[in-house]
Amino acid sequence: MQVDWTIDMPTIMAILSLVFVVLIFAYEQRQTRKQLKIQNFSDYTSRYQDIIVNLPFDVMDEDFDIDSLEKDERERCLKWMKAYFDLCAEEYFLNRKGVIDRDIWLDWKEGMVYVFNRPAFLKGWKIVSRHRDIYSSFKPFVAGNILRERTPDA
Repeated sequence: MQVDWTIDMPTIMAILSLVFVVLIFAYEQRQTRKQLKIQNFSDYTSRYQDIIVNLPFDVMDEDFDIDSLEKDERERCLKWMKAYFDLCAEEYFLNRKGVIDRDIWLDWKEGMVYVFNRPAFLKGWKIVSRHRDIYSSFKPFVAGNILRERTPDA
C-alpha cells in the first residue's frame, strides 16, 4: 500500500496562513509584554519622582534631622517616606513573583540601599515599619539585604 503525499494548493495555503497567524500572534504577545514592562517601569518611576519632590530638599543629606522639623512638617515627611517604603515593598513583592525584569529589580535594589541608609530614612524606616504589618516578609529582607551597619562616625 502506497501513501499519496501530494497536497493540493488550498491545503498548502491554509497551512501557510495558519503558520503566519501563529507567528503574528507570538510577535504581538512579545510586543505587549515589552510594552507592559515599559509601562510598569514608567509608573514606578513617576511614583518615585512624586515622592521625592514632596520630601524636604535636603532629606538625603547626612546632617538632615527629621526630629528638628515642626510637628506638621515631620508628619508630612514621614507620610512621604511611608509612601516610598510602600513602593519599595511593592517592587520587592513583584520581584518575588517574577513579574519584573531582573535588571530593573537590581537597579531598584541598588537605589534602596542608598536611600534606606540615609540618616533620615533610617530613622523613618524604624518609625514607619513598627506600625506596618504588611511589611512582615519585607522587614527581614530590608534588614538582611538593604541596611548597612553604620559606625558612629559614618
